[in-house]
Amino acid sequence: MIERVPQPGTEQSRLRVSAVLAPVLVGLAAFTVSAVGSWIPNLWGDEAASLLSAQRSLPSLWTMINHVDAVHAGYYVLLHGWISVFGDSPFSIRFPSALAVGAAAAGIVVLVRFFSRTWFAVLAGLACAVLPRMTYAGEEARSYAMTATIAVWLTVILVAAMRRDRHGDRLWIAYGVLLALGTQLFLYLALIPAAHAMAMAMLRPARAFWRVWLKTSLIAGAFALPFVVLAASEHSQISFLADRNDSTLPVVLPNAFFAEGLVMYVGWGLSLVTIVAFVVRRIRRTAWTPIDRLTAIVLPWAFAPFILLEALNALIPAFTSRYLTMCAPAVAVVIVLGVREIVLLVQRATTRMRWPAALAAGAATVLLVALVVPAWADQRTPYAKNNSDWSQISDTIGASAHPGDAIIFDETVRPSRKTRLAMHAYPAGFANVTDVGLSKPYYEVANWADATLPIAKVISSGRLDGFTRVWVVEYATGGTVDTYGLAALEAAGFRRTESVREHSSVIYLYERAAGGSEATPAP
Repeated sequence: MIERVPQPGTEQSRLRVSAVLAPVLVGLAAFTVSAVGSWIPNLWGDEAASLLSAQRSLPSLWTMINHVDAVHAGYYVLLHGWISVFGDSPFSIRFPSALAVGAAAAGIVVLVRFFSRTWFAVLAGLACAVLPRMTYAGEEARSYAMTATIAVWLTVILVAAMRRDRHGDRLWIAYGVLLALGTQLFLYLALIPAAHAMAMAMLRPARAFWRVWLKTSLIAGAFALPFVVLAASEHSQISFLADRNDSTLPVVLPNAFFAEGLVMYVGWGLSLVTIVAFVVRRIRRTAWTPIDRLTAIVLPWAFAPFILLEALNALIPAFTSRYLTMCAPAVAVVIVLGVREIVLLVQRATTRMRWPAALAAGAATVLLVALVVPAWADQRTPYAKNNSDWSQISDTIGASAHPGDAIIFDETVRPSRKTRLAMHAYPAGFANVTDVGLSKPYYEVANWADATLPIAKVISSGRLDGFTRVWVVEYATGGTVDTYGLAALEAAGFRRTESVREHSSVIYLYERAAGGSEATPAP
């Protein structure tokens, strides 16, 4: 069984206060780190899917998830309730993710404190708070930050059950309920029990413990099974991953948990230190210490889902780095354990000077925080998310469009980059324009996005009749600008009179040429 490290002879009241205060303060700090500046980056395609899904009525949402995105169904329902109370501004819809990061960091403090002193648990919680994967998830309107929170607290419950050596109390009910609900929040959370099984194989709890854990996991899986089957049937919606290099090492190593540059090398280096030190101790069959038990818990959680998803991806497209957010809190603990190993090594090698372990580890953690500040700042720039510039599009249209103007959006790019999503994400700037390409709004179709008409159909059906000014918003990347609908507009008698280049788009104004005739409706 897992034993708690003996505490020095301090007053019990102080221990109780620190047990509550430390997680709360670290959680508040983590929430603040993620929330500050979260309103700055433009919303992007995945967040638009969250927003549009949450804005639907529940019957409309049910129709949609029976066709697409069932894997995020639980999150969409939660966000639906959230925006009904707090609104759907970018800051509002990202706010729950910042809360989730705070809850995850607080949970890490609780978890690590089972095995070590409070100061070390606080360092681990702060590392979780500033890890680039967590600060990114904390400012994104997706379910990933919540998956990290659920993974943390599932692990806390598991360890608490081990410490108490109980096999049928409320802890197991909590574990089963959280696992069942979490799997419906994001399907891949089902990998966390696999990581727990690997940890238990090293820690060797009693057979009775294994039985109750397995029974609880199977019951939770049975409740989640209909959702799992539905989500698996919709796997084709992420088939595009087969055409991307998201699972290759040059992409995964910086993006899975860290960021480009020195922070990536330091993060993976410290992780390797923890792994090597743990393996060496196990080969030598040294006595298990509380820190060894903590390491046995977090290593499978940090890296087993990573390996399993990479293996699955070799068979079917199933991997992108954001899916590993549920492992990021464990990676934060692994990093701090690596710092601890180095501090101990230096102390053993130095005979004349011995720094207190708390001071040395704290100084190292401060250096780690300094390393991640550039990544945190870069995540909070206007175009940080997929180079999206939707708020700038909205501002330009809002400042320049006249009442009664028409607008056409580029429909040739992949769904997450469609410029028409700017109209849903930042609707204020589009009050004066008519979307002539809309066939059916998103809430009336089974897909998450609007159904649209091709430009030729827009013109031949007479949808541009009566309009003398048409705005066209094209997607642009690098020096390449799309030309969707431009030739058709010119053939219909419109001429370009204005052009505005944004970060990832170009906005054109077309006006009907003098003497130009309106399109004749199709018979």
